[in-house]
Amino acid sequence: MKITFAICTLLLMLSVSCKKSNDQPNTPPVLVDTTKPPVVKVDTSTLLKAVWSYSYNASGTAITDSSNMQFKYDDQRRIVQQIDNAYPHVDTFSYSYLSDRYVVDFHVSNAGSPMLVSSSVYYQHIKNRTDSSLTTATGYGIQAGQGGTYATYYYYNQAGLDSLEKGFQNTIGQAQYKTTINYYYTGANLDSSVSRDNNGKLSDVSYYTAGNRTVDKWYAAGVPQGVENLTYSNIPNGGLYVVYKSSKLLSQTISTPNPPGTVETDIYTYQLDAANRVVVMTISSGGITFLKQVFTYY
Repeated sequence: MKITFAICTLLLMLSVSCKKSNDQPNTPPVLVDTTKPPVVKVDTSTLLKAVWSYSYNASGTAITDSSNMQFKYDDQRRIVQQIDNAYPHVDTFSYSYLSDRYVVDFHVSNAGSPMLVSSSVYYQHIKNRTDSSLTTATGYGIQAGQGGTYATYYYYNQAGLDSLEKGFQNTIGQAQYKTTINYYYTGANLDSSVSRDNNGKLSDVSYYTAGNRTVDKWYAAGVPQGVENLTYSNIPNGGLYVVYKSSKLLSQTISTPNPPGTVETDIYTYQLDAANRVVVMTISSGGITFLKQVFTYY
C-alpha cells in the first residue's frame, strides 16, 4: 500500500512538473562574451596573512636577524590567532568570541619550553564596548614565581567614548592600583591621552589627529624623558591596521631625548602591489636601512 502511494505521488509530481514546463515560453540562453576577461573588483581591504621582519647591520647591507608574524581570522574578519616567531622565542595569541565577552589566551615559549601563560577575559555588557577585563598569568622556567591577576576597568563619557581606564594588580592577596589612562576628545574625535603610574606621576602624554598619534611625550616618575613627533603618508593603512593601529601609514618619526642628546629621524618608505596593498616597508635612518618588512595577504 505504501509503495503504491509513493508511486502515485511520484507520477503526480512528474505530471505537475511537465505541465509547468510546457506552460512556460522558451527563453533563449544568455550569450557570454568569451573574448574579454571577466572584470575582477580589487579588494584593497584584504586581510593581512603574515609579516616578515628583517634587521640590517650598521651599513644596511647584511641581515642580522629576522622574525615573522602570522594571522588567522574567522568569517567575521575577527582575529582568532596570532603567532609571533622570533626563534627560539615564540608568542601565541588565541582569540575566542562570545555574546558578552571575548577571551585572549597568551602563551610564551623559548626553545619549546613554556615561559608564561596568561588568559584575559574582556567583558562587554554592551556590544563592542568593553567595561572590564581580567587577566591571570603564570610564569615558568626563568619566569617562575612571576605572574598574578590583573584587572582593568573602562569608563565612558556621555557620548559613549572611552574616557578612563584604571588598572590594578593582585599579587599578595589584595588589589594594588597600578595605572590610569585618561582620554580627551574634541567632539567625537580623540584629541589626547594621559597615562600615570601608581603614584599618580606622568608616564606618557600623547596627542592625536584624525585618530592617528602625532606626538608622544614620555616620562619617568613625572620627569620628562623625551618626545616623538610622527607624520603620516596619504597611504591608507588597510590590512596593516591590525599591526599599526592607525588609519594612514607613517612617513617619518623624530625622537628627541631629554636632556638633549642625539635626535633620531626614521624615514618610512613603501612598495604597493596592483591591489594597492603594502607589500614592502623599509625604515631607514641617515640614509641607511635598518629594518625591512614584507607583507602577504589572504
